Amino acid sequence: MAFRTEVEINGLQGSPLYSRLHWDSTGFDGQIGADAVANATHELWTDLAALMHNQAVISIQPEVALVDDSTRETTAVFITSEANIAGALSTERIASGLQLVAQHRSGSFVGGREVRGRTFVPGMTESANDSGRPIGATRTAAAAAFATWFTGHDPQGGILSIHGFFPAANTTIWTEFGFIDSRRV
Repeated sequence: MAFRTEVEINGLQGSPLYSRLHWDSTGFDGQIGADAVANATHELWTDLAALMHNQAVISIQPEVALVDDSTRETTAVFITSEANIAGALSTERIASGLQLVAQHRSGSFVGGREVRGRTFVPGMTESANDSGRPIGATRTAAAAAFATWFTGHDPQGGILSIHGFFPAANTTIWTEFGFIDSRRV
């Protein structure tokens, strides 16, 4: 089983934007685990908000789902406190289709391929941009935020794949911004 948290980001062109994170539920009572992952999600996005434009409003959704990692079906939903976080930077935003990309690696292999996941962080500003590449300080700060996500919390963050839940072993931040040209509705 794995917990799933959802974040809704408003205030940016193309919003609302959504992001989901998954957490190991092994050894956690439902509501206690749900509260822990909601708090950890808040901490992660508070760190990431320091890199985002101040028009971004990040809402940690109060519903935390418990998901069966073999069927990927929701088996329970726990209600936690909703939290809103504002982006911190006032410098000019980069194009709305450009987002910071965090690549999560599990270190586990299924069928000869590593189980990986990604998180996209919108709302980047020109102060983080070097000709379409995130500057080193932005990449370092984002990597540190995600390092806390997968090692600094119990339950631990991870990747929910078609093969089950896998704890994240490390995260790297891409050296170029990802370009999002469409999204599912």
